[in-house]
Parts: sequence; structure tokens; C-alpha cells
Amino acid sequence: MPREGRARHFLFKHPLFKAKRTEKGIWFEDSVYYLWVEHLKRNAEYRKYHETKEGTEAVAQIYEDFGDIYFYSNDGFKTWWRDRGQDLFCEELDLDRVRQIETQSDLNDSKLVLNLAIPITKNVEWLETQIAKQIRAKRKKEGVTGRGAPPSTAKYKVGMKNPNVSALKKGLLVWDEWKRRGEDGYLAANSSYLRVGEKVGLFKEGFRTTRRTNASRTQMVYRLKNQTQQLIDNTTKPQKVDGVLQPGVFPKHSVRK
Repeated sequence: MPREGRARHFLFKHPLFKAKRTEKGIWFEDSVYYLWVEHLKRNAEYRKYHETKEGTEAVAQIYEDFGDIYFYSNDGFKTWWRDRGQDLFCEELDLDRVRQIETQSDLNDSKLVLNLAIPITKNVEWLETQIAKQIRAKRKKEGVTGRGAPPSTAKYKVGMKNPNVSALKKGLLVWDEWKRRGEDGYLAANSSYLRVGEKVGLFKEGFRTTRRTNASRTQMVYRLKNQTQQLIDNTTKPQKVDGVLQPGVFPKHSVRK
């Protein structure tokens, strides 16, 4: 974990509480780390452990790390993030620039760092070619290629390279509305997927309604609700991410058995 006062680095934009967007941050409600906590809040196993301290080893480990996440204000998440969250999600590898190795202890054994011996008496162009070749080979070996984020060294690694934040937020709206209707005797009678989608504003205004359109809309809401349930369930199911087993994962629609 990063030491107190040391700058933290995140693979994805970290939550902001004043500015809407910076080079490295984003408004907290649009942060994948905030959405991880919001999905975990809705996990039945986590809620049960919070109330009874009974559950699986995985849930116990997650609770030890995340703690009481049932805050109901923006300030609550802000405090939790500063006290706990940022250390759960920041990268343990604190190396944001090229450095000269002065002593044996400066060597870094991380698989995401390449230690090179460079003979400075050689032709500079030849050296640049050789260094680039070594870096490309190392990046390919460790999977630091293509689109999306590189492998993570964080304690809790995000389960997708390119999480779709907009879809995650829509899914939560659908899941919450579906859940609310199921718990309300009057609304339960009007809990069709179509009504749920209309309530949370999934459909464009003025879009012509036909039987075919309604069928596709119903399927979309049904799919969003089920996918979100999978995401919620998997926040307390152990799975490997970037080759490392962690007690829960997000976002993940399925878990290998």
C-alpha cells in the first residue's frame, strides 16, 4: 500500500468531488471505483455480513477491506474514499518516470518494470533501437499492449479493460427500480420491464411505439436487469484478475467455475 502522503496512481480516472473532470480524475459518480462500491452495496451476502458478521471467507476479507459502505450521502463516499478506497484501488507500483539505478537495492522486481544495462559509449541511434526492441518485447510478454488499461498491481483490480460506465449506471437505475417495484405492493402489479424502462428514462421521447419496438425494449430492460444482478453477485465471488486471485471482482458479468 502507498505510504501516507505519497502520490497515488490509478489505472482509471479517480473520483473528483469539486472539479467535474481533470486529466487523471472524473466526477465521482462517473468513476468505475464509485460504481464498484454502489454495486457492492446491493450485494445480499455483503449486507448479511455487515449485519451478522456471518458469511464466506471471501466476504469476510472484502468486508475487512471495504468496511461499512452503507453511507447515504456524497460526503460519506468522499470520506470513505479518502480513508479506505484510494488505497484499495491505487497501483502498488509507484514508478511514474524513468530513473537511474544507483545501487543494487534500486533494482525493481516488478514484472511491469524493465531493468536494463545500457552501454553509453555506443552509438545513440543504435542504443535507441535496442532499447525500443527490449521494451516492445517486455510489453508484449506482460500484456501491456492494445486498447485499454495495462495489467494492474492494485489490491483490487478492475475486472474489465474498458468498463462502460454509462451502461453500468443505466443498469443500476433499472435494477433499483425493479427492486423498488417488487417491494411495493401497488407497484408490483405494474412491474413489467417496459414500465421499468419508461420510469428510468431509457427510451427516447417521441419514438413510435409498435409491438416490435416494445418487444425489443422489453428485452433490453430484461437484459440490463439480469446483467446488473450478475455484476452485483460477482462483487463477492473470488476470481483471478490479471493472474491474481481476489475475493470479489467488478465489473464482471460471469465467473468461471
